[in-house]
Amino acid sequence: MKMNEKLLQYLWQERCFDHNSLRTSDGQQLELISQGTLNTHQGPDFLEARIRLDNTVWAGNIELHVKASDWVKHQHSLDPHYNNVILHVVWEEDKSLNLSFPTLELNNRIPKHQLKKYQIISCASKFIPCENVWNEKLPEGLKAWKPQLMLNRLQRKAAKVLEWYEKSNHDWQETFWWLMARQFGMKQNADAFQAVAFSVPLKLLLRQQYALQQSKALLLGQAGLLNADDQDPETTFLYRNYSYLSKIHRLQVPLMRMDLLRMRPANFPQRRLKQLAHLAGILPEILNLLLDAKQPNQVFDFLMENFKEAAGDPSEKEALHLGSQLQDHLLINVFVPFLFAYGGYKKLPHFQQKALLWLESTKPEINAITKKFTELGFENPDASVSQSLLELKSEFCNKRLCLECKLFPLLWNQPSQL
Repeated sequence: MKMNEKLLQYLWQERCFDHNSLRTSDGQQLELISQGTLNTHQGPDFLEARIRLDNTVWAGNIELHVKASDWVKHQHSLDPHYNNVILHVVWEEDKSLNLSFPTLELNNRIPKHQLKKYQIISCASKFIPCENVWNEKLPEGLKAWKPQLMLNRLQRKAAKVLEWYEKSNHDWQETFWWLMARQFGMKQNADAFQAVAFSVPLKLLLRQQYALQQSKALLLGQAGLLNADDQDPETTFLYRNYSYLSKIHRLQVPLMRMDLLRMRPANFPQRRLKQLAHLAGILPEILNLLLDAKQPNQVFDFLMENFKEAAGDPSEKEALHLGSQLQDHLLINVFVPFLFAYGGYKKLPHFQQKALLWLESTKPEINAITKKFTELGFENPDASVSQSLLELKSEFCNKRLCLECKLFPLLWNQPSQL
């Protein structure tokens, strides 16, 4: 297979080569005391390495290249960052260089079956690249890596929360409202619901908390779901309200497209936006309860009780119902990331601990990705694990960052069956 520098760095970092009787190209006996630390910035690939050449110990940096001639090609001799290099490690010494330090060639020190295994993984078009060489050790390896994967995903979600906090001029209520609105759009209409929430200031909706129909009119109107020609009396009433409110508040209709196809009635945008209109009026109470609650069901019980009070006829009662699936969705994608971001920003770790505990006590997400992982033998007992699986898939498998995946060594070191 064709070697690349990323793989060569991995092989050196993990010492995935035969280190017995190492000799440089000029015949010096080489002992690798420390391979150094991978450098992700300008300069040599590995810093602060230590080697023994014959009977002398050297400390410094190590540069890696697929071909020895790459040293000349990259003009490292002209760069002062490379003045402290003590060893040049290459896959192939295609050219003898007159350097002040020795060269070590690795291409005859790595089993060919392992390189073939990497080639299979890197070229695979499977659900996960390593599916063709998968083994039963991977689920156990994931258990050890799960906390870090989950934390990585939470930190990325929290970063988005804090980005919106800055956008809201440091208003936690507005930030929380935007999060809620986006997730009420579910996967199909998340962007559209987010655009609607951005276009209607929360303070305007809070003014309408004693006039619920006006809040409905604002959200449905901004979403483009009110038609002047509609014969339904309620829609006609909402349209008239929206026409008046949008003019006096100078609202700009957002550029967005609402997906109305292939969804269950419970997720129809009209229904979800009506639910959001109810939530907007009590949003400050929801946020305060979220911060104080010991268990997530305290928040959902409050929501359901308020929805019951708001519901009039039976059809309205059905429209305001929050199913268990939506509750889990909100907990995973709104409550937990918000608490984690809020706790980090305020330097109040108990909020972050609460977020982690709530995630671990929530039912797992069941979707096409988690189902495929369970088919491969991975357990999915709770939401913290399902979030870890989604992180693995989106941030490693999809991006083919196999060499950065903590499961890769379990594949690399397994006995060959190829």
